[in-house]
Amino acid sequence: MIYLKEYVYLFELDSVRNTDTEIEIGQKALYNEIMTNDNIIILTFNQLVDSRGFFGLLNNPRYYDSIIKFFKSGSIRISQYGSIKTISQYLLNSLKSDKEFIYSGWPLKSTQKKLLSLIEQSLIHSDLSEINNYCTGKHTDREIMNLFAETDSDKNIKETDFDSAKCLMLLKNLHGLLKTVLKLNALHSIYIPPKDTNEYSDLKLHNILEIINNLDCTNNKQLEESLSIIKSLPCYGNDNRSNYLRYLLDRSNADQKTDKTAYQYSEAIVNLAYNYTCEISICNSSKNYDIDELRNKEKEPVSFKTDFLYRLEQYWQIGDYDNRFLRSETGAYNEYSPSEEILNLYRKEN
Repeated sequence: MIYLKEYVYLFELDSVRNTDTEIEIGQKALYNEIMTNDNIIILTFNQLVDSRGFFGLLNNPRYYDSIIKFFKSGSIRISQYGSIKTISQYLLNSLKSDKEFIYSGWPLKSTQKKLLSLIEQSLIHSDLSEINNYCTGKHTDREIMNLFAETDSDKNIKETDFDSAKCLMLLKNLHGLLKTVLKLNALHSIYIPPKDTNEYSDLKLHNILEIINNLDCTNNKQLEESLSIIKSLPCYGNDNRSNYLRYLLDRSNADQKTDKTAYQYSEAIVNLAYNYTCEISICNSSKNYDIDELRNKEKEPVSFKTDFLYRLEQYWQIGDYDNRFLRSETGAYNEYSPSEEILNLYRKEN
């Protein structure tokens, strides 16, 4: 009998799961799925390039060598999406001014126009010489700090609160990750082709949220309250997760009557819904639910309900809510230093 490896999408590697605890959970899941279950991990662009975990880990030589081997062996692959075929294209698309993209793992804000322009030019030309000049002392401290200044819609400029040493550290990390991005771009075999968007046009983020909202969960008051909050958001019905996260943060800050936990739980629901859309968008991805159930409006999607409630409980019970949900976009970056357990886990097999 021929054993076929499964294509597995890991919710645990979502870019918003960026506390140390969540990163280690994700890295262990990645390792176990490859080495224990002998499956192939399929990453989305977002999971790789906007992850605090990968951002920190790929700058560590011990981890970098192992993960590149996994890419080259085909144990980790990246799913193309729509017209986006490479990591560079994904990043360039996120840098567009109309996106107002929330960066979960990179020390970036959509208002840092000079820094975004530097990254954009590095990617367009596959040339890191200019960012390297900043990293190697060819620019003054003031010029380095100016890169991190913010420009609002009225063209007002706000200087960074970081000192030059902090800015330089961030630039060096950005340089390291961009170098990895350009190297992975050259490995054409790591990509799997995108699924035709027509195949899941009815299962986008807003569709999944609607399906969750229609589940019979009358005994779960916490879920009902959070779904009510999500439905009341101005962005309800669109497919941009960043919009939901912004509105939930703003509403939570303004709402003096509702416990903050309800908004945090709402964000957990949105994040899971987003991950389901990612999983569905990947060609031949293995799923723990019957996708046809999601399209049947007459019956409750029993297998999806079971999977969703299990994942929600698993996700929520990690705790540490204030550090995981309703996070402001600060442009700050807390460097992730992997534990010896994680580094030794990957080194053991490589």
